[in-house]
Order: sequence, then structure tokens, then C-alpha cells
Amino acid sequence: MVPHFNALAKTTGREDMSAFKKAASYRYVKDKFEAARLKPMPSEQVEPPRIKECPVQMEEELVEISEMSKNEEGMAGFFLGLDVEIVGVFRGWFIANGSRRQD
Repeated sequence: MVPHFNALAKTTGREDMSAFKKAASYRYVKDKFEAARLKPMPSEQVEPPRIKECPVQMEEELVEISEMSKNEEGMAGFFLGLDVEIVGVFRGWFIANGSRRQD
């Protein structure tokens, strides 16, 4: 999975980037699934899709957002603390020692 996630480094889903992200050479990517060469799959309890290729997946609902850098110039909204409630955990198939199994 590492190459897929590395493909998303320094990408953002917002066209209106902050000055900080522009200075750090972020690039806008409309479809992060496509950019990472991953496939979305429907979630069971939340709207955003899960990643089909991930062997373990969680569905969560956002409870609260805490801005941790809002008083620093140009950093508002960049570091966030997220309080979430896990509403589902799913395990997929994976290959271990040459055998396909589900744990």
C-alpha cells in the first residue's frame, strides 16, 4: 500500500490552496483514488467510500474538529485534531505466507 499512499504526498483536494500549501509545492488533485491507483468501494454506514485494496477498513463519524494552529499566521486550518466515533470495522482478505485468509 505504501506506493499508493506516497502518490498522494503533497496533494490536496482543494483548488483554493492556502499560501502555506502553495509554498510547500502542493498540487491540486480532483480524484485521489485515481491519483493513487486505488478503487473506491461503497461504505456501509457512512457516505465516503472505503478503499477496496485495504485489508482493514474503518468507518467513522466526525464528532468534533479542534484547530490546533489557528493563531499562527498562515496556518489556520492546517493542523487539526479530529474526534471521531468508529461506527464499523471491516477486515478483508490478504495473503500471508502464500495462503489467502481472513483474520
